[in-house]
Amino acid sequence: MSIPLEKLNLRKNLLQQGYVCKRLNGNCIALLVPSENGKNNFSRLSLRYERQHKTSVKIANKSKCNPECAKYRCEKALVVTIRKIPTGATLEDVYDKFFKYETLLTASSQYDKRFIYRVNNTVFDKMYEDSDNVCTFGIHVFVNLEPAFYYSLNYLNYTGPFREWHDNGHQYKKYYINNGLINGPYIEWYANGYKKEESYYVNSNLNGYRTFWNKNGTIDKIYNFKYGVCCNPYKYN
Repeated sequence: MSIPLEKLNLRKNLLQQGYVCKRLNGNCIALLVPSENGKNNFSRLSLRYERQHKTSVKIANKSKCNPECAKYRCEKALVVTIRKIPTGATLEDVYDKFFKYETLLTASSQYDKRFIYRVNNTVFDKMYEDSDNVCTFGIHVFVNLEPAFYYSLNYLNYTGPFREWHDNGHQYKKYYINNGLINGPYIEWYANGYKKEESYYVNSNLNGYRTFWNKNGTIDKIYNFKYGVCCNPYKYN
């Protein structure tokens, strides 16, 4: 059961309040209410963890996934509102001003412009039983606004932090954008949580050491860059 929109706390888990969210074409974010009589895989990370560890534990204790930032699918959902996010808006802007942004009656899917989301209409996409698979049939959604905001974000004219997540919710990338250019530390992780890469950028040019790790956490390679040019590549032994 969803709560009234005016009582919705965008900074908290939306699913616990009866909603999910989705990034749509045209820099839009939609709030949806998943149908109670349609399939979904909102419990997929719990099921995966229990199969691997043969025990039932609380979601917060999982070490291999973060359900708050993971991707999910549902089969049927009611489109409640669609808001157009202004170019350059930050996550904090969206938290504070989401319901003040321009309201659209329709918006298309980012990946299939023929698939239209209409306010006060139910969208449907047949979902099959492979609950662990994310990139397949179904309506792809997030249970928190943060990953939806950063998903496929066009950071032209954007200034602020930028983050991405793996399908299991583990952080994938973290860096800072200054007027559309990457500046400062850049960090990337594997889906198992181990660090994959760490480097530094100046106006989207690599500058300084660029270190790569293997999936088991051991260092693989280190490079040295100066304003985008590799100066001293070598294999770590």
